Amino acid sequence: MGAGRFACVALPFALMVCSIICIFIAMLSGIANKNLYMFELEAKNLSISTSNILGVDLTDGVQNGLGQINDALSPNRHNFSASELGLSDYYKVNLWNYCSYNATKKNEQTCTKGKFDWASSSIDLTHIKQVVQQVSNSNNATVPEPLNGSLKTFKQVHKWTQVVYVIAIISSFLTLFLGIAAIFSKVASCITYIISGVATTSLMIASSMATAESAIVIGSVKTVKDEYHVNGHINTSWLAVTWIAVAFSIGAGIFWLASICCCSTSSGHSSRRSRHGDQEKLIPTGSYQRVDDPHHFNAGVGGGAFSQGTAAVPMQPMNRGNGAYEPYSHQAI
Repeated sequence: MGAGRFACVALPFALMVCSIICIFIAMLSGIANKNLYMFELEAKNLSISTSNILGVDLTDGVQNGLGQINDALSPNRHNFSASELGLSDYYKVNLWNYCSYNATKKNEQTCTKGKFDWASSSIDLTHIKQVVQQVSNSNNATVPEPLNGSLKTFKQVHKWTQVVYVIAIISSFLTLFLGIAAIFSKVASCITYIISGVATTSLMIASSMATAESAIVIGSVKTVKDEYHVNGHINTSWLAVTWIAVAFSIGAGIFWLASICCCSTSSGHSSRRSRHGDQEKLIPTGSYQRVDDPHHFNAGVGGGAFSQGTAAVPMQPMNRGNGAYEPYSHQAI
């Protein structure tokens, strides 16, 4: 493995680590960090009448006597506040739980335990219905269908947002694991690139769902802000974290692709040794001298038939009569 290959793989590996860190920060909001959340709802100034949020069955008023009919026909006689409905002043909604607190005790947040599909069990209007039933003297007060439909939609979307985030974090960790093998093999780089694509795609979908979910909820709250005196806002810091995770994941995928196409898995030392071996197989380009033949007729100085103790005869190429010349040795003179 060469240093270039290591550097080529180390960059997307580091980018994927950064993406995982950002995913964890977003996913653990409300659990590890109570100051980070998806969006916040403000119910401190809530003022809502029985006719605006809950329907009252008039049959109860008839059955309870003429004195109750007037109450049933006039549900606007009472406006409910957040404290009357058992609501906190503020709610911070997170991926795995929610936190609530009152305006006078902002530092004393109460957070539910993190769990999968928390919205299905935590968003329950039973207590609110009971309060309204007591005030309106009606036993059949029900939540209007539009509100019920909105809550059901929120629960389903939030649950699937959790599922896609889990897929994103698992595939991101798998990318890191395969990235180690990608240092030594382009085939492993190819597999890592595919898994990285799954991680990036799932993370983009999860971030998009979380963004859309937050925007829809806060948008709905803004439409009734003046009527019910409620408010809310999206936490852009949380959205920034999850979309930065997407950016890191995309960058990692690009460099995983580059590690397949551009970076060699062989080291520079091996390449130099290979080139050196090829050079040894080539015919040298320096000076040559003849190689003694078996009969020593062309021996050099100090040997052969022409030496005989006298000065050596200078060696010259000899034509043996068949057009061929004596071979030369590979030793330089």
